[in-house]
Amino acid sequence: MTVWLDGVPRPDHGPDMIQRLCRCGAGWVGRAGDDCPWCVAAAERDVAELRRRLLWPAWMVEQGPRYDELDEVDRAVWDRTRGIRRGEASERGWAERLADAVNARILTPGEADAALARAERRRHAG
Repeated sequence: MTVWLDGVPRPDHGPDMIQRLCRCGAGWVGRAGDDCPWCVAAAERDVAELRRRLLWPAWMVEQGPRYDELDEVDRAVWDRTRGIRRGEASERGWAERLADAVNARILTPGEADAALARAERRRHAG
């Protein structure tokens, strides 16, 4: 049985290679100071998911062909049962989150502008 310990030299993998352990529990062979590849990949997935949710919020995504056929009361029930908040306040909060994401360089200004334009087109289409 091999015991995996951080810092154990691994010359079989090349010069300066050691066993590495991360707080997440992942182990790999790399150099001292290397970032955990699993944590890096998870962070990239988290950013991708955040971008998707910002650019295509649930209230903007089509709810199916039947949704547009519903009256206002049935649309409100549909939204409430699915946790979808709509209206001017929710759109204003979303626009503020888009601006924050641009400032944090998660989104580009062009991506945020395109998302706002989609919402505007959707508002005038419905």
